[in-house]
Amino acid sequence: MNFVNAPGFKTIYYVILVLLLVAILKGLVQSAIHSWKRTGGKLTSVLDEAVIGFLVIVAFIMFAQLSPDTVITWLMKPLAWLWDMLLQLLRFVGVPV
Repeated sequence: MNFVNAPGFKTIYYVILVLLLVAILKGLVQSAIHSWKRTGGKLTSVLDEAVIGFLVIVAFIMFAQLSPDTVITWLMKPLAWLWDMLLQLLRFVGVPV
């Protein structure tokens, strides 16, 4: 069964993406607050977190426009390559797989 086409999968997929975005942005806000306190309130100390936050939001928008099937296929190719490389290494060493 192709679970990507299952009912409700797209909703779960987007909920996970939004939760991931919120977690990343929360970490950036905390980093900005610590930078603000560490430098005594200089606004320029927060600019790098603001730029990174903007880039994260742009990347999220671009990533969210892709279909879940495309994203899963894109993630599975490197994982399959790593798995095959691990199996070849184990065979080379002499471990039966």
